[in-house]
Amino acid sequence: KAMSANDVLSIPQQDILNNVDHGTDIAVYVLYKTKNPITDKMETSSMNVLMTVVPDIEAEYMGGKQQLKKYLMENFSNKITETVPMELQEGMVKFTVNEEGERANAQIAKSSGDLKTDQLLLEVINKMPKWKPAENSKGIKVKQEFAFSLGKVGC
Repeated sequence: KAMSANDVLSIPQQDILNNVDHGTDIAVYVLYKTKNPITDKMETSSMNVLMTVVPDIEAEYMGGKQQLKKYLMENFSNKITETVPMELQEGMVKFTVNEEGERANAQIAKSSGDLKTDQLLLEVINKMPKWKPAENSKGIKVKQEFAFSLGKVGC
């Protein structure tokens, strides 16, 4: 937690941003003054902003988004229709692409409501080919977190 007296980041705020891991959520609480257009008086207002720190160069599935879509269609979407009712709940799987481009820590963050679908999704993520790893501004490979949602509109 760090504060600033104005709209310029303080040294402690800069240190937080420079030292936080990629994939970390940062909550920013902003307190500011603005003139009320009706009363013409200065009033204090606030807002909350949630940001996620992402690498300078994000991890990429080998072959790009189109190949990723193709992989998911062939290995997941086309297989769930065989065993699953059409009414899936919105589910989510989270995983990490590590510094070597391998997937790690795949887990169901929110169930689809169907155990077989959840298990298939984890299997497909874990068997996914390597990715091109993310990189920071110095060209050093870093891990990156991903989340895929699925439900009524697909994956």
